[in-house]
Amino acid sequence: MEPPTGLPAGPWVLAPSLVAGYGRNSNVFLQSAEATPGPVSDTVLRVTPGLVATLPFRNSALKFSFSATRLDYGKIKLTRNLSREGSADLALVFATTDRLSLRAKRTLGIAETIAFDPGGEYRFQGQGFDLDTYEVEAARDVLGHPGYKARIAWSALSLERGASLNFFEYRGYEAEGSFREPVSPRTWIVGDYEGRRYDHYLLPAAGGSPIPYRQERTDMLRAGVEGRLGEHEPFLVLVGWGRFRFPGSKGSNFDGLVVEANAAAGLGPSTTVFLDVTRRPWPSFFYDNNVYLVEGATARIEHRWLERLSAGAELGWHRASYMDPVPEPNEQAGLLRRDRTLRAALYANLMMLEKLGFRVSIEENHRSSNAVEQDYRGRVYFVGIALGWI
Repeated sequence: MEPPTGLPAGPWVLAPSLVAGYGRNSNVFLQSAEATPGPVSDTVLRVTPGLVATLPFRNSALKFSFSATRLDYGKIKLTRNLSREGSADLALVFATTDRLSLRAKRTLGIAETIAFDPGGEYRFQGQGFDLDTYEVEAARDVLGHPGYKARIAWSALSLERGASLNFFEYRGYEAEGSFREPVSPRTWIVGDYEGRRYDHYLLPAAGGSPIPYRQERTDMLRAGVEGRLGEHEPFLVLVGWGRFRFPGSKGSNFDGLVVEANAAAGLGPSTTVFLDVTRRPWPSFFYDNNVYLVEGATARIEHRWLERLSAGAELGWHRASYMDPVPEPNEQAGLLRRDRTLRAALYANLMMLEKLGFRVSIEENHRSSNAVEQDYRGRVYFVGIALGWI
């Protein structure tokens, strides 16, 4: 385990941080131009202090993390404009190189993030959310030797009451297991299983009750290759079959190909390229649909100059395909929804001192959809400072 970085304080190592800045968002709620009201633009002041406290002992560590983000919009009034995230992580590393990790994380968030919906169907409408996760993981990943990972986690999502409804709440478990067999000093053959067992609930505004309106029963079996191209150039390719079932609902299930691939590669001593490719379904809350299939790729390139200036660009594209048509008697009855999303970003960090720097970024988000009021365009500018151990 690598030693923690920060300020020594007795047996602890403290790593405080602060990111603060001013920005402008041309479409805060990612609304379609045809929606009523249409896109709302606003300025926003963002302040995020944080602290990581680590207690190293032997080859293990106990770590506590906390951060808070204050968002103050110029015109828009939010019921929650302060988000908080706290976590505790105990990592035990044994002489056998096996690692046991116990984690707990609680997020009292502002739902401008997709932390609970990686596929991106959910759209921020001003509401907050509470997300709790408890996790146990055992693993061994020593280069050139057989390895494994076993993880089980329990999560619960609650959306703010009175919020406009465009998603669901959930509670349940997910588990993951994998085995790695080395075929070279830097490469493993990997077999992987991932399963999810969740109950989905409607909010009271949509007639919700303590009884789930559907369940999620997901299983994926995958195989592939994992390793390192260089010292800091990991890669992973997994291909397999997914079986997605939703008891209690009338929508379609999914059986099909699933893919996960990512890699980092150096282009010379100062430039790194990152690539991520995915194909998998995620739970849906669009009419009768249980799932939507997400297929996409993201590429990012970053360059550093003299350890003081770094700049990068990111481009991501994905499409979402829905399984079931819009039901009668809706205006678009019979429509099979299809979305195309494009995200592009440019950013730069200039470190004036060792732990003090400036950040500048611009981000574009475009989604085109054949469904009414599901498309949007938005641009976000940000200028700020970064202080401490970011």
